[in-house]
Amino acid sequence: MIQNKASTVDRLAIKAIRCNPICSCRCHPETGIHLLAHYSSSSALWSLILQMLALPLSLALLFLEDWWLYSLSLLPIDRRKSWSVLIMLTWWHIWSERNSCVFKQKGHPVSFLLQRIKDLHDWKMANFSSVALLSWL
Repeated sequence: MIQNKASTVDRLAIKAIRCNPICSCRCHPETGIHLLAHYSSSSALWSLILQMLALPLSLALLFLEDWWLYSLSLLPIDRRKSWSVLIMLTWWHIWSERNSCVFKQKGHPVSFLLQRIKDLHDWKMANFSSVALLSWL
């Protein structure tokens, strides 16, 4: 998404692939920023994550990179890598959920996605070092 590589409908149109340009919410064009931040389920998931971590952030910026850099500037240096991993993990879950809805016609509630992210934290707490970057959650 960040590097304009994911095949959201705006990217597919550039490749002359016909598809419905409207997001499944039926309200907005499906762009990376809409899908990952402003789509109702994405926004709800981010609100829960930000609330859970007591981070006073807004998703109002127009560019994901700007939001990411701004959010990093609010954190102590020792938490920035963990936060970046959490951002990427959340975006990946949102993207995966979008694909499940589009290609399999089934989706999950936001609470399910949040639980999957929390489960990764629990996995880390059980001493699986490959998710050591999430130690501050």
